[in-house]
Amino acid sequence: MGLAELALRLGGVADGAAWAPPRLVHVVQNGEVQGEFSVSSDPHFVPEALDGQPGMRTAASYALGRGTGFPVSGAMRDEHFTTAPAPGTDRYVVLGGSAAMGQAPVGKRGGVRWSTEKLANGVQALPDALAISGQLEARLREAGRPAEVINAGMIAQDSAGVRRIADEVLAFGPTALVLYLGNNEGIGLSAGMGGVDIPRLEPVRDALHGLRLYRMLAELVVPARQRMAAAPPDRVSGMLPEVLGRISLTQWQSAGRPLIEGTTPTDGVHAALLARFRHNLGAIVDAARAQDCDVYVIPTPPHLAYLPFFTGHDPRLGPAAHQAFQAALPVARQAEQRRDWAGLLAAADTLVAADPHSAAAHHLRGLALDGQGQHAAAMDALVMAQVLDLSRKRSQPAYSAVAAALCAEKGCKTTDAHARRVGEGRGRGLAAWHERFGDHEHLLPAGNAWVAGLFAGLILGE
Repeated sequence: MGLAELALRLGGVADGAAWAPPRLVHVVQNGEVQGEFSVSSDPHFVPEALDGQPGMRTAASYALGRGTGFPVSGAMRDEHFTTAPAPGTDRYVVLGGSAAMGQAPVGKRGGVRWSTEKLANGVQALPDALAISGQLEARLREAGRPAEVINAGMIAQDSAGVRRIADEVLAFGPTALVLYLGNNEGIGLSAGMGGVDIPRLEPVRDALHGLRLYRMLAELVVPARQRMAAAPPDRVSGMLPEVLGRISLTQWQSAGRPLIEGTTPTDGVHAALLARFRHNLGAIVDAARAQDCDVYVIPTPPHLAYLPFFTGHDPRLGPAAHQAFQAALPVARQAEQRRDWAGLLAAADTLVAADPHSAAAHHLRGLALDGQGQHAAAMDALVMAQVLDLSRKRSQPAYSAVAAALCAEKGCKTTDAHARRVGEGRGRGLAAWHERFGDHEHLLPAGNAWVAGLFAGLILGE
């Protein structure tokens, strides 16, 4: 066995190999997307004259939230526009998910209230004038640019869903596509993982996980143990945050260590998300450029103040560390409720010391540091909590790097809203988020104004 292990190490065999769901491996091979999880899509816009001219209008099924796009319940605003822009007017089409559409945030922040309107399917949305689309149109007109901005955002769309809508609206003569997306990327992948069996891996000593021989045989050993086990493997389905979280955590367990280098996740789920995002974004840009249409893209920045959706433990965590973590967690939660920042920081430090790879531990520590005015350190902790949130429900900071590289290659324009937000947060703390974010993705009117300003800057070359 010793000679076999030595030969495998010298040959570089099974270096870092870990379990991954076969469907995930099939979808993304060598960094390329081999297939998409989608259903057939009816047209999002149908012909309907406007002021005596040929026009288009949001299909009733989508305006009512019963469209057959992905996912089925997606809803859009009831937009009505001419098939071609008026002479001398630039037409911009805003694309993305519910944040781009302008869905109203959950709850009210600091007593601030804003007007909302109910879409046909009952979803509360900000008036278009307060959404990114309306505020962008106002900014461009104030700058002397005759502009028409159409809001083609659709609830719960990932980059694949946005791509299908983009292909359709390119027929309506847009000057540019305005993409605000990234917060829904986990939806498509988690739906595609429906029915995946997750092996129930038992804790194995570090020495065993470190053996290349074990890693090479893992694909044979784990299924055999499952067949002999009394209980069947877990099965995940649906689009809940825990779907990708449980898959990623099982990959951690299979590798015997957290799959993260510094602040960069290295698990297969994260790699698949980045590959799909780049694949779809690149296809949108290529289709737009073929019609002499510009593309402006801003990946959605994650709301760092929002609690993690799925937090897992380091698979190497021993009984003593696990016990220390479980003892400190309720103490931290109680201190958070009392806004006892010193007490919370002490408890959070204990949590991080027990498990440095817990998203919840870093999130609580970030809140405590922010409460004490240590904003720069708070940002570091909260960014780490975001990276360790295995649900991938919030936008990944890496999407901005993907967009920057792609735009450098293909000629679209982008800016890193996440980096801007973190930079401001280092000086002002979480107030930089609370002023603009309602929940983990939906923006307050001030947040939409901020994003509209970033897009206006890209369009006007500022």
